[in-house]
Amino acid sequence: MRPGSRTHHFDNDQRMVILHEGLSSSGSVSFTLPTDPNLAPQGYYMLFAISPQGVPSLADWVHVH
Repeated sequence: MRPGSRTHHFDNDQRMVILHEGLSSSGSVSFTLPTDPNLAPQGYYMLFAISPQGVPSLADWVHVH
């Protein structure tokens, strides 16, 4: 989820991008970004993992290049 603006009540740049994950045999997880760069522009995003019960994790900040 791209963070919203601190100075505005409505931010056209805030967005949620759903990623599909791949789990390796070592237990690490990899994500694939959308092929259209307009769906996930460069910048900082909060990365959440959602449990099968729908409970989100604490967010980690990631930078998309």
